[in-house]
Amino acid sequence: GFIVNCIRHFLIYGSREHFWFFPAVFFSIIVATLFAKVGKLSWLANFSLVAYFLGLMGCSYYGIGNQIPLIASLINFSQYDLIRRIVLMGMPFFMMGYFLQRVDLNKIKNRTCVIREGILLVGFLVEIFFVNQIQVQKNVYITVFLYLLLFNTVLLLLKNPCGQCKGIASITRDLSNFMYYSHPLFMIWINLIMNYCIGRNATGTELFLLTVIFTGSVGFLLHRVDNKYLNLLYK
Repeated sequence: GFIVNCIRHFLIYGSREHFWFFPAVFFSIIVATLFAKVGKLSWLANFSLVAYFLGLMGCSYYGIGNQIPLIASLINFSQYDLIRRIVLMGMPFFMMGYFLQRVDLNKIKNRTCVIREGILLVGFLVEIFFVNQIQVQKNVYITVFLYLLLFNTVLLLLKNPCGQCKGIASITRDLSNFMYYSHPLFMIWINLIMNYCIGRNATGTELFLLTVIFTGSVGFLLHRVDNKYLNLLYK
């Protein structure tokens, strides 16, 4: 029963919270493959934008979505968070690749892409501030400018591959993998040690800083050791 429950939880809920994208990716790959097989991938790509809009109505613009009866019934559904992660977030971000591959990078000036990146970053921060100020949000998991900023960021990276930075790229790739997948375990250990030593859990700031320090240090050490067995932990 424990094993079955673990498998079910991983495939449907994504194990711990930060693994939400695993079931989202599984679902998106299966659905995208089916639509591609029948030559209707563009339909799915367009639907993903509608799905993202519904996600916005349940997150950053909840106050608006809650006033629209049909949308309100969705965003107040008991399993809405599961739907949001898989269909309203995972699917749109996955299908962003469809729109990216339709862009001719040669027709985009690098300077224009950089300027647009700055504008979108400011817009992203302003939007978060705005929805919090007018208290229309339920949370800010996704915003309008998040999608646009991510799209332009990927374009900027594709236009500037920086092949000469393979060394630092290898380090940062290994570090990001190890830190992302291991940090819940380190958070548990930090709180256990803090409770044993001083009788309380770490504050949010303490937990964040200590987790970054420990996961970063161990990840860098594993990268330098480069042991084929230890590499299985994160490569």
